[in-house]
Amino acid sequence: QNHTADSDILHENCRNFTEWPPAICIIGNVSGLVSAAIWFLVLLPQVVKNFRYRSVVGLSFLWAVANFTASLINFFFVFHNSLPLYVKIEAVYQPCLEFTILVQFLLFSTASVRSRLFCLLVCLLVWSSVIVVELLVHRAPDYIFWAAIFLWSIETFPQVVLNMHRRSTSGQSTISIGMSLVGKVTDFVSNYALQMPIQFVIMAYFSSSSA
Repeated sequence: QNHTADSDILHENCRNFTEWPPAICIIGNVSGLVSAAIWFLVLLPQVVKNFRYRSVVGLSFLWAVANFTASLINFFFVFHNSLPLYVKIEAVYQPCLEFTILVQFLLFSTASVRSRLFCLLVCLLVWSSVIVVELLVHRAPDYIFWAAIFLWSIETFPQVVLNMHRRSTSGQSTISIGMSLVGKVTDFVSNYALQMPIQFVIMAYFSSSSA
């Protein structure tokens, strides 16, 4: 990683200044900060809407599970590597918001109680296994992160299929969708403007494209 002499939040993870203008680093970090702010807020309208109507009809459970699982893996990857502060902040609060939506599925889903409990058990087994491997296997965060890239790259498809099947997007928050669009753009800019792990660069491409 390359830093300026006055290392600060706008000069983190800069590329080589002999090849890239210093302004690119500032643009990348500003984009990252904007992205962090967006991802902090993006799911709140959806969470509020679900609580308001006490319903998750129109939302894909697979989308929610893929989102949280990828964020769980991302948490270990981020703190295993030297990344900007805003990335670390995202890595902490994103799983919290996504887990809240999963709790809403448990509370408000129209599926039978038995089905909900079965899904909960399977998910807990998977998440527990991920945590154990991340903590005990050498360099596991670097390798398992490829699974997060895969999940974040395909997470949108179950929701798209559900929308097409219902011929409606009524279950989704329009505000959340709009914020996601802006967030994907700023994600793309920050990951390509800064010196970031190759996993983040690949994820930014596929995740943004699929969204």
